[in-house]
Amino acid sequence: MIAILKLVSTISSCLSPLLLDALTVNFSWTVGKETEQTLVSQAAAWMLGSSDPKLIGLAISLMLVANLAFGMFLETEYSWKINKLCSQVKICMQAFIYSKILKLHGAPDKDVANPLNAIGGDIDSMTGFVISFHQTWSSVLRLLYALVMLWTRVKNYSIFSKTH
Repeated sequence: MIAILKLVSTISSCLSPLLLDALTVNFSWTVGKETEQTLVSQAAAWMLGSSDPKLIGLAISLMLVANLAFGMFLETEYSWKINKLCSQVKICMQAFIYSKILKLHGAPDKDVANPLNAIGGDIDSMTGFVISFHQTWSSVLRLLYALVMLWTRVKNYSIFSKTH
């Protein structure tokens, strides 16, 4: 569930540049420059049943605001769930280790607290791995998306293009 939340949040954050690009292209239509419409502009025109650039621009603006609000909600939900999971893992690990130490030493005393405190740092590192893992794959996905977006925008102007 946490991975799905992070994936949808990442997709939502990747959707914002597409909407912003469609908005700028739509704005160039309203000032009279004839440019190629984006897929998002075409979809907004189809949903509205109108080809009025101002109405399409308003719809894309509303989609952008809704997407940002949805993305913030998903990020907040993801952070809450990941912190809850890490706390549960930490509590379970500490309870397990405490019960094992009690079985070895018998009654609780100050000698039991020292190993438990030392292992607490290791448990924090283990729970930190969960956050780092999700951030890593999400960052790789965002980087790939950014490179694809950049390539589609500058492919005609790159040194690899066939026309100069």
